[in-house]
Amino acid sequence: MLCGDTFIRDLNYRYRSLDKPTDVLSFPQDDPECLGDIVISIDTAERQAAAASWPLESELALLAVHGLLHLVGHDDEDEDGAAEMERLTRLILTKAEIALPPSEHPFFQSIAP
Repeated sequence: MLCGDTFIRDLNYRYRSLDKPTDVLSFPQDDPECLGDIVISIDTAERQAAAASWPLESELALLAVHGLLHLVGHDDEDEDGAAEMERLTRLILTKAEIALPPSEHPFFQSIAP
């Protein structure tokens, strides 16, 4: 689902007790045919894309990959998990022929390319 900051802020507060917008949220499902739902804020994605000097479409792909990795069981709550998610995100984006952002991006700050 693509939404705005107001909608995702409400979800972030309701499900994570964080009263602020975020870029992406994942909601796993108890359904063997559906991993779950991914909600992405276009407002936040636009700001992050501009800050990273890369296309909004690429930012949306990065956020979708990040959400999907959560749905398949990855977690970024500690350094090792975050580094693994960043590694997998780089790999997936590269395989999909989506160039990584030319400047520092918040998702890629803790590991080298």
